[in-house]
Amino acid sequence: MVNNSGYVSNYRAKTLVAAHPLWDLEDHADYLMAVAEAKDRYGFQNIVAVNPFMLLRRPVDLL
Repeated sequence: MVNNSGYVSNYRAKTLVAAHPLWDLEDHADYLMAVAEAKDRYGFQNIVAVNPFMLLRRPVDLL
């Protein structure tokens, strides 16, 4: 788990980070911090912003 706002798939070397659809992802501090933490902790470069609603209810569909 990435700062309680994401889902990590070690099998696919992929991290899903929750991001509200209306956020400006290039300038949102919480999102950028979660991405940086995911890169540091897991080393994956495949980090994808996902809708929190979908992440909580159907994380496997997003992989």
